[in-house]
Amino acid sequence: INVINNGSNKGQRNNTAVILASAFFQRGVNFEQTMQLMNEWNELKNVPSLPYKELETTVLSAYSMAQAGKGYGCTSIKDLGLCTENCRLNKIGE
Repeated sequence: INVINNGSNKGQRNNTAVILASAFFQRGVNFEQTMQLMNEWNELKNVPSLPYKELETTVLSAYSMAQAGKGYGCTSIKDLGLCTENCRLNKIGE
């Protein structure tokens, strides 16, 4: 299952969002673009979607971690079983 194409279900949304946002930041995507990508992903793919403020708090957490040199990434996504070989994350920020 590709997390970007399919979103995340209730109970996994926050964990998936922080990992996904962290991966964007680690690829050099700025905060504004990451927030836009995450909001689109949340609204279009998550069932139900996270409230905007909750998503924003989660993205800010990932941003703070990235600024401190810490983060999640593809390995974490693979560990959740949410990755495919042709993941679009590899193309973001290149």
